[in-house]
Amino acid sequence: MNFIGNILKKTKNSFDLGTNNENKRTYYKLENFKNLENLIGEKINEKEFNSDFTKRMVNQYEKLRIEFK
Repeated sequence: MNFIGNILKKTKNSFDLGTNNENKRTYYKLENFKNLENLIGEKINEKEFNSDFTKRMVNQYEKLRIEFK
């Protein structure tokens, strides 16, 4: 995906990129990149990776107060 803009706000775990506060995207730091490395290195299986990914996704939705369906 291509998106061009200015960094509007930067925090420890995220930054907002856009042209103004109404037209922005928020990008979050990956919380647990090691699991992807473990999947590639075959230290964990795909089921374990997907389970952890889903937990992180639900956690982010809760932080943003978005209903997860």
